[in-house]
Amino acid sequence: MNIIEKYATVFSFYRAKQSLIMIIRDEAKKEQDAYILGLGKKMRTKSLWHFGVYVYDMRTDKFLVYDAEFNHLFDLNKKGINAGNSSLLYIDDTTLILYQSVWNNDDTITSYLTYYENFKEKSTVEFCGKVLNNEYRLNLKNEEKYSNPTYFRVSNILDIHTYFEYQCKESEEVFGDFIFYKDRLVFYTKEKLKETYNSDFWINVLDIKSGTELFKVKVENIRACFDYEKGIFVAIKGINQNNEIIKRYEIVDVNNGFIDNGDFEYDGYMFAVGTAVQHLNEDKLYFADNVYSYEEQKRKAPKIGCFDIKTKQILFFEEVEDAEGKSLNQLIANDGIIYAKTNDNELYVLQQ
Repeated sequence: MNIIEKYATVFSFYRAKQSLIMIIRDEAKKEQDAYILGLGKKMRTKSLWHFGVYVYDMRTDKFLVYDAEFNHLFDLNKKGINAGNSSLLYIDDTTLILYQSVWNNDDTITSYLTYYENFKEKSTVEFCGKVLNNEYRLNLKNEEKYSNPTYFRVSNILDIHTYFEYQCKESEEVFGDFIFYKDRLVFYTKEKLKETYNSDFWINVLDIKSGTELFKVKVENIRACFDYEKGIFVAIKGINQNNEIIKRYEIVDVNNGFIDNGDFEYDGYMFAVGTAVQHLNEDKLYFADNVYSYEEQKRKAPKIGCFDIKTKQILFFEEVEDAEGKSLNQLIANDGIIYAKTNDNELYVLQQ
């Protein structure tokens, strides 16, 4: 891999539609410069976020909505919203759902969901949970909103009709995010009261309207990358732990519950390859190995690799030599280019 470009002080980096958007903070002015890499487009914002193919700039009492190429679409005004207490939970051509949290006089916080139709406010209701799309929402108990929940309820977006309630087994708890795929709710559970590294994991797939369990499968990995088009989780693991070398892949199809897993062949050494820094792009899974040498007591250069999902082969696995002493915490691959962000907010643009 060759380094094409390198950027410093990168606050965040993400993809909206086909645009790769880089945010650099101006701490002196408390503002941000947002760039679309490759297009030469730039704009100054207060706090730029994204949802799907839209990006939005949060201001005091309003936010400005743009498409993924920074073309301004409209402004939405609502008293009390700002970057610290509000976010966009859903948007399409006709529907917008806004989240806002408000401090009460007794120092508690109440959260609200505001529903807009044709961009006109229709209703505001209390909310604790996750918006799945413009029809369904998932409701949590207040006492579990900052922990691994053991219970949830699925309702329509304004919480007028409940579709079903779900209670975990006594020994389990939900871990990670909920995924809405076609007509299915997908989520991980793990053993309750056990540390993540020492727990068993399951992928649960429920019918979104009835709550019927379509299947539940025990898996080796948690928080694997998910392909929303194919409905598959993909992960690889490459570690040398307690003199045990593990090099395995796992592909879980939530359409039918089928698991394809096994060992992959690679003669080289892998230190800590796991789901923490992996990125799925079509039939390729890109992954990072943040290598630390206990022998020399220093962090070596991290490595980036690519796993072919069809052939189950490692296509490449190479050091990012310029990043010696650093860790990679984000990868995005696009049209043969890899974007790798480090723990000290540097962004490397690499040619495969």
